[in-house]
Amino acid sequence: MKTSNTPISKALFSIITAATACLCAYTSSADVTVRVDSTLQWLGFMNVWQTNGTSYVFGQTWGIPALRAGFVPTNSPTGWPLNAAAVLQPNINTYTNDAFWDTNGIPNKVLEANFYRDVGTNFANQTVTFTGTVLSNNIPGVVNGHPASGWEVLAVVKELTTTFGFVGMTSAPLTPGTFTVSRPIQAGHVCQYGFLVKGPNTPSNSVNALTAAAVLVEDADPAITNQPASITSPSGVTTNLHVAALGSGPLTYQWQTNGLNLVNGSKYSGVTTPTLTISGAQVSDSAAYTVIVSNTVTHTTITSSAAQLTVLDVVITASPQNQRVEQGSSATFGVTATSASSLTYQWRSVINGTTNFVVNGANVTGSSSNTLTLSNLQPTNSGFYYVTITASGKSVSVGANLLVKSYAEYANMLENSSFDNDTNGVNETPWTRFELTDPSWGHFQSASDTYFNGGNVNVLDGKYVSYTTYNGPYSGIFQDVAASPGQAFSADMYFYNASGDPIPGPSLNATNENYLEIQFRDVNSTVIRQYTTALSALTYATPQNVWFQLQATNAGGYGYNPPTSNAKYLVAPAGTTTVRFQLTMHDTAASGGNGSIYYDKARLMLKLPVNVTTSIQGGNIVLSWKSLGSTSYQVQYATSPNGPWLDLGSPVAGTGQTVTTSDALSNGSRVYRVLTL
Repeated sequence: MKTSNTPISKALFSIITAATACLCAYTSSADVTVRVDSTLQWLGFMNVWQTNGTSYVFGQTWGIPALRAGFVPTNSPTGWPLNAAAVLQPNINTYTNDAFWDTNGIPNKVLEANFYRDVGTNFANQTVTFTGTVLSNNIPGVVNGHPASGWEVLAVVKELTTTFGFVGMTSAPLTPGTFTVSRPIQAGHVCQYGFLVKGPNTPSNSVNALTAAAVLVEDADPAITNQPASITSPSGVTTNLHVAALGSGPLTYQWQTNGLNLVNGSKYSGVTTPTLTISGAQVSDSAAYTVIVSNTVTHTTITSSAAQLTVLDVVITASPQNQRVEQGSSATFGVTATSASSLTYQWRSVINGTTNFVVNGANVTGSSSNTLTLSNLQPTNSGFYYVTITASGKSVSVGANLLVKSYAEYANMLENSSFDNDTNGVNETPWTRFELTDPSWGHFQSASDTYFNGGNVNVLDGKYVSYTTYNGPYSGIFQDVAASPGQAFSADMYFYNASGDPIPGPSLNATNENYLEIQFRDVNSTVIRQYTTALSALTYATPQNVWFQLQATNAGGYGYNPPTSNAKYLVAPAGTTTVRFQLTMHDTAASGGNGSIYYDKARLMLKLPVNVTTSIQGGNIVLSWKSLGSTSYQVQYATSPNGPWLDLGSPVAGTGQTVTTSDALSNGSRVYRVLTL
């Protein structure tokens, strides 16, 4: 079964059954008229039937492009409306020579593509009229009422229960000219309106695939694209309410509460802008806030929906803090709050999108107090932890992120270091790109990369690699990490020069070079020390289709002072607040090099001091220390503190846990030391 690869998670567009639903008799309290407004949110849903058009198979949300629906052009030549027309076309997404969808080239399914708006219960107890103008429609209609022979193309108003049970539908065919569809919506019911294209799945190269229906867009002017959202806040906190709006002319704004215009002062600011700021909100500021948006050219106005601000008699003086901890360790989240009323606390977690109550147990204490303690943490415990504070029956929540790193990964301060956090290979967060003209250039690739005729790229670590392609004199990617003076780091990354997409580019005379940069920055983001190692003048003689490692060791240069000596371990100087790990691709002397560099397994390793303990076990002296993952250690001994130093066995691999090595007791004295390699 093939499904859309761009689903939109919204309320389902109800299944249309063959039976006609009855309309219950009642009197609506008002009427509402809606049109095709491209400034609003439209959704997609696909119902699948057998070729008889009555045997239902399944239904699910679909991405709008996969439905072959949408608005064109994306920018109207006159500036307003934003788009000229809503366009609907027969669906070709599922025509794949798959026996489920088509048999020997003949479609065996009927697809019902729904392009619609869901207004929830906002139009309940009203008669809803959907009207518009059909510009054209050359999609073939059904023959003898059989949906496998052609397409039904309809404007519809649907009525559903709040659990999306189908109540009924009113429809009209899209024939050139004006259409009008009206339906009374019962109290408490959901209304959905939009378009429906129902017919056989269609080969992409067929004549029918090129047919379409177009409906005139009639955008509201001005139009509110994002309504202000209701907020619950503790007292004393500065709060913002925001609206997003568009129009054919310059817009003005006026925020109100209780029908009265707000005025800028010590309490309110931004009262005539899209963002209203309420400073130090108090319980008395709890109210419904609206904003009037006006078009200064057409002199038309629109009033937003009301955003309810609820300010609790709770003052939060200390909030939970984000934490990054090692596997097996503990973390404590605390909150400090005061109120004239008694306070209760309840902690919850959000892990992989699922919210759960935190419950006291062997590794959890304080789940219903102001301090939550978690012990023996594992990477699967990573998530967002928040506490809901309740006073006088109303609640406010505040929380922080917990990141639990495995023993092997804890020393690497870079997140998403192998570009594998996103299983779809499209999100590099928290990396930042600085391509000169187009930030989308350069992204994830799997082992089946075929971009730029690159052929396959051997993934070094995990499932994906990332790459930067030439996009101006300087292109690349970086990540900032909090750091403190005196901390010691080492930094390296692995690079790949693909023969199908070589770093220099297609020209034999072109050259590129790549820098691995470590920049120590102060509170103003000024670079105060930099280590840069370059792969210089990469040409067609550069080895291809192999991974090679580059370590940042070269200090000074590139305009940054003070210069310092080269080093494997990079020490943060005084004033350091962040360290930046950066890859830069540079077209040397504007030679025209336009290839790509692929990279994987980035490491910015924080090197912690070794604290060695000793014990005598049997006839051996045993040395133990807490190790770092992905780090090796060499134990050495000497008969005096001045050496000479000799290696005691082979290097010891760090595991992130305590490691040991032993030496047979001797008659003479020995001095030991442990070197971090």
